[in-house]
Amino acid sequence: MKPAPFLASTALFLGGCAPKTSPDSAKIVAQAAKQEAKTERDEFSGLKSATLNGGELSGGDAQGRPLWKLSAKTIRASGGVLGKDDSGAPKTATLIDARATLFRAGVAESTLQAPQIVLFYLKDGVRLQFAKGMKGTTQGAWTGARGPVQIAAPRADVDVKNRLISASGGVKMSQGTLKISAQTLRAQTSLQNVQLSGKVRAQNAQNGRIEAKTANYDWNKNRVTAQTVSALQGGTRLSGDVLSADTDATAGTLTGRVGAQSAQGQASAPRLDFNWKRDQISARDATFIAPNGTVRAANLVTDSKLRLASAQNLVAEQDGAVLRAASASGFDGLSRLNAQNLDFRRADLHFSAPRANARKIGSKWVLTAQGGARGQSLQGQVNAPRVTWDESTNRVAASGGVTLEKDGAILRGQTLQSDTRFQNATLTGQVRGQMKDGSILTAQTLEKRGEKFLARNGATAQLKTRGALGALTLRGAQIEAPADGSSALATGGVTLRASTGATARAPRAVYDRKSGKITATGGVDFFDPVRKLRTRGDTLIYDLNSRQASLSNARGQGSLKLFEGKKLF
Repeated sequence: MKPAPFLASTALFLGGCAPKTSPDSAKIVAQAAKQEAKTERDEFSGLKSATLNGGELSGGDAQGRPLWKLSAKTIRASGGVLGKDDSGAPKTATLIDARATLFRAGVAESTLQAPQIVLFYLKDGVRLQFAKGMKGTTQGAWTGARGPVQIAAPRADVDVKNRLISASGGVKMSQGTLKISAQTLRAQTSLQNVQLSGKVRAQNAQNGRIEAKTANYDWNKNRVTAQTVSALQGGTRLSGDVLSADTDATAGTLTGRVGAQSAQGQASAPRLDFNWKRDQISARDATFIAPNGTVRAANLVTDSKLRLASAQNLVAEQDGAVLRAASASGFDGLSRLNAQNLDFRRADLHFSAPRANARKIGSKWVLTAQGGARGQSLQGQVNAPRVTWDESTNRVAASGGVTLEKDGAILRGQTLQSDTRFQNATLTGQVRGQMKDGSILTAQTLEKRGEKFLARNGATAQLKTRGALGALTLRGAQIEAPADGSSALATGGVTLRASTGATARAPRAVYDRKSGKITATGGVDFFDPVRKLRTRGDTLIYDLNSRQASLSNARGQGSLKLFEGKKLF
């Protein structure tokens, strides 16, 4: 064949040795370049010519701007030559200890080097094969302060016409302190956009790491998109179907079967946003499971270690208790939080408040509410501006104007101290209680002891009677009555007054609704302003049904005979 002597002489010339045959090698090379341009112009529009100059090969575009350039310690031609008459440049060339520079619009955009580069002139353009270890770098204006992007791989291929780089065999890529590895790489020759696949691993300066099945790095936009992802930062592992983040993965979003796990617990959500610089993770429609409970929230915010920070539309379930809140903050794990629009339930207990602090002691909650709180159980309920409900001590404290409802009675006062079942309670400060039968009990202090009420300090009972008396007012230092109002015991300067104006005073008085009698003892002073009757005696007994009264040892002014059968009260 004709080309054999030419190829041999060309290889020697490119390798830097003097030709052994034709003295016109330079002329032949120039003619070959022209022939290549003519042959390839229609099929590779970007390439105008190929010029061999010492240990270099290069190609330009139609505007005369450089498109690629190869330099090497040794260049060896092989295969056939371009051109119909088999005269011209070689179809392939092998470059040893070589460097390739790729240009865009005449400006160098990336440099690749390898112990061996094989150049192919093909019908669809120039291709470069890198073997025995390729290294590449780019430093366009788009890299900014982040520095050049560098790649390395055992082997690589460059399609000059389509401006694509493919690498395999275990790829490494870096920018600054960010280190990335994968099985394969596919990228633009500018390295602005890089696609990685197969065991993608990345680690940043903050020791944060991500692992993914595939990843796309857009260095120009400083963004990475990855699929089937796991991210590790400071002991917290995040996972999801898709990651979108900055290239350092310091801030981004995970979507699709998202999970997060740390020593604090684990969370799951359709979407999770993280920002390691702000030490923050936020998740939407999230479920968080901790060793001592479960939290669900429309939006959940934690620090990088999954320590809860805030939540919206929160539902927390712990030890049989369910706590709901429109928003919550001030978390200490699941042991403490500040809530807005709190709703707490456990068994028959229901506690709600516009604002509340909740903290745990063991498995029990202590709820401190402001702004109008309400606590309710099967035994009763309390309403007050400020309420503390302590499950650990089974105590309730309320202030600011309290209403307690228990066994059909409605009690009001300024403060309340009670057990959580309202069996034993103390109301203080202008107390007013309405008993089940409609009787009214008022005092400065009202104690509930089991099923009895004890009013002290200015106690007054307005009793509902069945007789002609109608409402009967009983006053004393202390009044004791059951919740159903069936009786009342007044002691200490007792005054008994009827709606007719009749008044009886005694040390002690007893009202019994079942017998329909009032009994005053210990020395009675009686006054009837209508009959102008004033008398004294030892004991007064009045039958509310028969309207008969008796006063033992009666003495005083007026006709004492009027006692019997008269409306004394």
